[in-house]
Amino acid sequence: MSFSVGLERLLASISSRSLRMVIIPKVRTAVLGAVGIASGTALAAMNDWLASIDRTLVEAASGAPDFLSPVAEAVMIFGSLVGLVAVIPFAYLRFSSFVIVVELFAAGVIARIVSDLSKQAFSTPRPTIEQGINVREVADSFSFPSGHATFAFAIATVWGTRVSSWERIAVFGLATAVAVGRLYVGAHFVVDIVGGAAVGILVGVAVRAVASRIVPSR
Repeated sequence: MSFSVGLERLLASISSRSLRMVIIPKVRTAVLGAVGIASGTALAAMNDWLASIDRTLVEAASGAPDFLSPVAEAVMIFGSLVGLVAVIPFAYLRFSSFVIVVELFAAGVIARIVSDLSKQAFSTPRPTIEQGINVREVADSFSFPSGHATFAFAIATVWGTRVSSWERIAVFGLATAVAVGRLYVGAHFVVDIVGGAAVGILVGVAVRAVASRIVPSR
């Protein structure tokens, strides 16, 4: 091998190492930075877009006729401890077991505690009249997640995991009606009730899982 050929290979090797050690990391950093900026911009735009859709949906729900108020108020009871007290006797008659009573009560209490702690953690403001929303119920607590939705879906999960599909549809339908009622009275945004429903389902699943270990046979 001649000296000139060896020198060319050496220079090529050095250039290759330099490319890998200097240029490529800089290109990678630039590309990642550009992707990060683009992603951040897209997420911010999507967040604004979703927030706009959320407000539009709440405006539509809260703009429904006032004569629906008694119906909404009656349905929303099932997202509270008062509603749970009314449900428990029917649960005992339906399943002939005190276990379901304990599960429902535990799910309701835990759902309430979790939602209250989450409200303090997120400190999200509730809808206001200034946003074009018909606020029928003024609450002094924060908005996310909806306590009623959390409670209702926790109860629905405990009940719904024990029954057939049609009965399951009915109990989750009632929980959904509770959540929609919160939009009707202008107390929450859509993200609040969706978050509450998710938390409530997790609480219900957790309660059922713990109960199945403690009392494996029904």
